Amino acid sequence: MSCSRINSRYARSILQRSIYNLLQSANIKFSVGCPLHPSRDLFREQEEIKNSNYQSGWTCGYCGKWFYEERFLDQHFDNRHSNVLDGVANATCLDDYCDILRCDLARIQDTSMIKGNHIWWKNALCKPTEMMNIKNRCLRIAKECSSEGSNNVQDIITSNICSHLTCKNYWNREDVDPVKEAYKLAFHILFGIMTGLALFTYYMFTLEYVISLANYDISLWINARNRVILHTNRFQYNPTYKAASRWQRETRDKLMV
Repeated sequence: MSCSRINSRYARSILQRSIYNLLQSANIKFSVGCPLHPSRDLFREQEEIKNSNYQSGWTCGYCGKWFYEERFLDQHFDNRHSNVLDGVANATCLDDYCDILRCDLARIQDTSMIKGNHIWWKNALCKPTEMMNIKNRCLRIAKECSSEGSNNVQDIITSNICSHLTCKNYWNREDVDPVKEAYKLAFHILFGIMTGLALFTYYMFTLEYVISLANYDISLWINARNRVILHTNRFQYNPTYKAASRWQRETRDKLMV
């Protein structure tokens, strides 16, 4: 299947946050003719029937099989329950709308990629003509989604989705709280400093222990060497030992005569 489940999942999350929740709270009807309507989402039923428990894994709502990771459950849907997708009327692959929904930005945030230089290069390589074509496509879709006699849906899609489709705004995160980001950055810096101090203290104690152990081994070796020298000197210069040795030699000589 050419429709990506992962990209569709990102697109669905963006639509839920930027459009569906607003329409539901304002009690605004959503035209079924809109390609972004939830009922036309190709994978929506399978996504909703998943039973997830982050401690024990994922369970298929159709047959009850258990899987350790979500990607294996997705493969199971493709292999065992692909017939469910045939029942979706006028099915829409949300992956086809990732360019206007900015799935790339959501993927960067979700995978904790290095955002600074990565986003800078994306902005630098942005082509205004291509971005304008994407924005015009978004405006056409917004017009298709407008209800009869009301432009509320079109206005919401235009302001929350299409307005960001410029080289200047495409990679801006409108859902970021600067205060929270500042606290998060301060926490990471403080955590890094505390970790560095803990590692420094650990290595200093370890080094001190190794040095003390080496000094103890050296002192043992010196004491052992001194005992050997003392024993040797006593054995060599003891007058009693010398007298005894001389008497033994004389006795031996007499016996041999």
